[in-house]
This record gives sequence, structure tokens and C-alpha cells, in this order.
Amino acid sequence: MSAIVQFDHVHFAYNAGTDILSDLNLTFLPGQFYFVTGASGAGKTSLLKMIYLALRPYRGTVRIFGEDIMTLPERYIPALRQRIGIVFQDFRLIPELNVFDNIALPLRLDRKKESFIRSTVGRILMQIDLPDKAFHFPETLSGGEQQRIAIARALIRRPEILVADEPTGNIDVGLATSILHLLSALSKRGMTVIMATHDTHLLDRVPGARHIRLGKKGRVESVALLDQWSPVK
Repeated sequence: MSAIVQFDHVHFAYNAGTDILSDLNLTFLPGQFYFVTGASGAGKTSLLKMIYLALRPYRGTVRIFGEDIMTLPERYIPALRQRIGIVFQDFRLIPELNVFDNIALPLRLDRKKESFIRSTVGRILMQIDLPDKAFHFPETLSGGEQQRIAIARALIRRPEILVADEPTGNIDVGLATSILHLLSALSKRGMTVIMATHDTHLLDRVPGARHIRLGKKGRVESVALLDQWSPVK
């Protein structure tokens, strides 16, 4: 199976001489669920930003869908980004827009027909089990509902990769579990889900998930599948 995301000897720093990621080697396969854990400053968010093309390494190779992001012409970046959904810890919903319009925003930016937008948003609202919230505003929703809306917006273009940065960080345990079930279902349908989290108690709630643990300077300390653990030499 070919990698959907590949990191080869990747180095990244915000400031010269201080690596956040150092000689990072990772392979992400299609249709798998990945947890990325590590202490604060281990490079989890930087790794995710590289996957959704917000950052580039100063050394090494990152391939997304087989494309080397270091050599990819800038004009091709927007099309590549449309194949990647992004979910943040703080939801980032637009408070002036209702749920329907928040979810529809990417399609309207793409200038899709309103008939297509209505049917697509309706389908997504059913998928996240919030069809009755279409015309509610974010401030009236619980944290878990807001996060599901944020996930719906990330899914609206039917991405092949979903990147989630601490998506359960601002919600309680019960709601976090429902979010994980939703993300797990997406991976079972063929989507690659890559989720950064500091909460290792979540790991056993997604059977079959891969676990990548980052250490200092973003070095891979271990990779695991279910109860298996294998240190990286």
C-alpha cells in the first residue's frame, strides 16, 4: 500500500538552531486512524501543519499524495489543500453565521451551486447527527456540538485526509468519546485521520488505531498498534 503522507529525514525550526522536528521519519497509510502524542513542545502541531501545507521543512522531504511539498509549485497548493480537512481545538466557527452557513462556507468559496450546497450540507448534518441544528448559531451550541460542526465543515469537500489538532481538548469525556467514534467511522470508510492529542486515555477508544509518540525535538519515540508497542531505535 502506497503512503498517503511520507516524512523522510525531516527537520523543521521556527528559529534557526532550535529544531522542533529533527530527522523525522514517518509513513501514513490511506484509510488508517493515527494518534500523535507527546509532551508540549514535542512538535505535534508543527507536524500537522506540515501535512496541511501551512509549514515546510528546511531539510528533508515531505510527500503528500506523492507530491514533494518542497518542490511543488505554489499554484498547485490550493488544489492539494482541498483534499485535506482540518479540525482545530478551538472550533473556529464564525459566530455571525448559523450552522448551515458555517458548514457551507467552503463550498460557497468554491462557487458551487446552491442546490448542491443544500443537499451536501443536509447529508453532512445527518452524518454528524445534528440535522435539527442547521439554523442555530454557534453560541447556542454545546462544546461537543460545536466541534461536530467544525468536523462537518472540514468534511464538506470530501477530503482524503482529516487532520485534527486536539479536537477533544475543550470538551468533556463523554462528548470526546462521541467525537472519537465519529472520526473512527470516517477512517473505516477510507479516510486517513491524523489526530494530535495530549490525552493518552483516549487511545484505547479507537480499536485498530495507530499510535505515534513524539519525544524531544519531534523524534519518534514509539509506534504502536492496539496493545503492541515498538520503540524506534
